[in-house]
Parts: sequence; structure tokens; C-alpha cells
Amino acid sequence: MDRLIALNRSGAWASGPGGRGFVDRSGDAVRRCKGLTKLIRTSYKAGKGAPVPRLLRFSRAGWRQMSSTRRIGERIHAALAHRLIGARAPPPTRRRETPFAVACFRAGVDFARRHRLVPVAAELVLIHPRFAVGTRLDALFRSSVNGALVLVSWKTGGGARDECDVRRNRAQVAFEWFTAETVAGVQISEAYVAYLGAATRAGAVAGFHAVDKVSRADAAALYLDFATKLDRRASVKKKK
Repeated sequence: MDRLIALNRSGAWASGPGGRGFVDRSGDAVRRCKGLTKLIRTSYKAGKGAPVPRLLRFSRAGWRQMSSTRRIGERIHAALAHRLIGARAPPPTRRRETPFAVACFRAGVDFARRHRLVPVAAELVLIHPRFAVGTRLDALFRSSVNGALVLVSWKTGGGARDECDVRRNRAQVAFEWFTAETVAGVQISEAYVAYLGAATRAGAVAGFHAVDKVSRADAAALYLDFATKLDRRASVKKKK
């Protein structure tokens, strides 16, 4: 954990210019790295797989589930990082977006409280040197029950749409989990995909969350599958 934090504080692992991709300055030469989220989207094609019951659904009569956008999602991530860790400044939010963002933010805090998680770090850049792939860990917690380290990935887009979407989110967590362990020496015990959402009725807004827990065995299989895809991708690029 100390090494991961040190690499972030020194700027050895950082976001790329304009927030595009990532930069690895930990070696002899500076390397540009692809973003994990984009690579996962291209590796697991949308629409492949049967629809699944929405993991995030507000079922109270008369309430309408609100939709999210990437911009609002980024603001919610930043707000959670600021509130739980103090890692980032509180983000500006447009007035019409504020109720949704606040409701999702409260849902994230409620998730941590219900699972008895104590915040440790947020928004840490993590890079896999072999694949030149970077990502940003949404949040790391410590269980107040057994002291184990827990990885959490926030999702604010309204829940998974189909099996492919579930697999994408799980693959992202799996890659982050095993990269953190093998590259940065961070021993993680559990991992969750936490879906945050909000619903409205007659001007009132309520936040809620749903959780998809990823087991170590599932994460290991997904990591191996995605690593194989990355190796195949690199092999094709060399042939070209």
C-alpha cells in the first residue's frame, strides 16, 4: 500500500495530458498507457449476452428512476473521494444535477456504512507495466470487522444492462484487484461493484444502491481471460 501511495504522490503514476490515458514515469523512460475502461469496452462487445434483471432498480410505486451521464458520474466519484478520503476538492455541480448527485453520493456513503467499511484511499492511479494499461482505483476501504482491505468500484449509470455489461464491470474490478496485488503489493481481501442511483417523485429525490460482490476465484478467472485478450492484442499489433 505504501508503494502505491508513493508512486501516486511522486507523479510516477499519473493521468495523461487532458485526462486522456495514463503516464508511467517509474522506469527509465516515460510511457503512455491505455485506459483500462476503454480497453474493456472494446474487448467485451456490447449486446453480447442476454438481458439481466437490473442490478439497480428502485421499485417503490410512483417513483421514477433517474438517469445519469458521464459528467455527473465523474462529479459523484469526486464527491465520494472528497467526503470519504479527502482526496479531491468537492466538485462543482450544475443546479439541476445537484439533487441526483447528492442522492447518489449519500447512497455511496450508506453502502460503506452498511458494510462496515472504513475509508483508506481513493482515486489512486494504478498501472500494469507489462501491458502498459492504467486505471484509477475508485476506493479502497478497510473492514472494521476483520481489518481486511476491500476494493470498491462505483457505477452511476443506472445498473448493468445485460450479461456483457456485468462482465465488463467485473473484469475491470478483477484486473484492478490482481494488478494491485502483483504489481503494487497491495493485498486485497474482497471486491465490490457498487451501483449508485436515485429516483424521484413529486419533487422528492431518494438515493439507493445495489452491490455485486466479486469473489477471488471469479476475479482470478476474469483477470486471466482479459490478460489473454491483451496478449493477443499486442501480438496482432506486432505483426502489423
